[in-house]
Amino acid sequence: MALNETNLDQKNGFFKTPNSLKEQFYIYWSSKQNDKHKGSGVALICSRKWNKHYQGHKFHSPYLLSAYFLFRNVLFCIWIVYASPQIKTILHDTLELLKREMSDKTIKKNQTILYTY
Repeated sequence: MALNETNLDQKNGFFKTPNSLKEQFYIYWSSKQNDKHKGSGVALICSRKWNKHYQGHKFHSPYLLSAYFLFRNVLFCIWIVYASPQIKTILHDTLELLKREMSDKTIKKNQTILYTY
């Protein structure tokens, strides 16, 4: 499950997540935009069962997060995108970043390079 507009970074998100949820799920957080009080930050909520297939994740911006999972030698990349309706340039910039990241991955064809932050 993906969350948008969390307004949280990884540290704050960890401490605000109830312990009962931490036992069942793992949450991958992007950063939040420091100069904004609301309207940034995305997260991916992953079940502990799926988490054993986790290979890494990367937060590209407060609006874009990718996570990698390996199932039977097939690498799946899950992208979480938040398109802010208030600021039109955020959508354009985020989609350009997504396009660039995806084309870089396609060109390299190397699935052994994973981001872990």
